[in-house]
Parts: sequence; structure tokens; C-alpha cells
Amino acid sequence: VNMASLASQLRALGSASEIAERAAGANTAMEVLTLAAEARLPLADHIARGAREVTLATLAGGTDVEVCVFDRNANLVGRADG
Repeated sequence: VNMASLASQLRALGSASEIAERAAGANTAMEVLTLAAEARLPLADHIARGAREVTLATLAGGTDVEVCVFDRNANLVGRADG
């Protein structure tokens, strides 16, 4: 997991610099998701939207795409659809 990228995405969502710094030094993606949740930042939804955009750009038109993000406990933590 690229923690620097996750920290950058948190900054894009308007996180405090302290949160982004803690995310950059995190050991797991779950730790970053927890930081985002505590700060009420929709990181998993943001990641899902990005994944959906990349997927739609790759596919020829007329395809519906839904991206779901699950944590290690199989909890739905993020989603992006049409």
C-alpha cells in the first residue's frame, strides 16, 4: 500500500496536515481508514470514485461500473456508482 498516496488523497479531501502526516507514516491501510473515519473524511469513497473513473476510461461506452471497497473484516467502507 502506498501510504504517501493515501496521505495525498486525504489532503485532497481537506484533511488537517497532522492527519495526512500520520497517514503517511501508517503501517496499514486500515490505520489510514481509521484516521480518515475519525476525521470524517470519505477516503474509501474517494478511492472508489477514482477507480471507477479509470475503469470507465478503459472500457468502451455503454458499460455500468460500480466499485466497492471493503476492509479486512469484509465491511463495505466505500462505494462509487453511476
